[in-house]
Amino acid sequence: MTTVLTGNQIIKARYLALLSAMELEAKGIGISKGIDALAITKKEFNWNGSRQEIIEKLQTVIDSMPNTP
Repeated sequence: MTTVLTGNQIIKARYLALLSAMELEAKGIGISKGIDALAITKKEFNWNGSRQEIIEKLQTVIDSMPNTP
């Protein structure tokens, strides 16, 4: 079975990956040798704040996105 993501689903999948990466980084598990997910998210959305605040803001953005393509 093949799943194809289109439109909004691609963006939502990326944000979910960033959210998961930030949660792992908060536990001390690094998934990248380069820039961390928190820095990527802060730069992309131009947000400031603690890791927990950024995670909550990103979760709100993800929840507000429709699941339709």
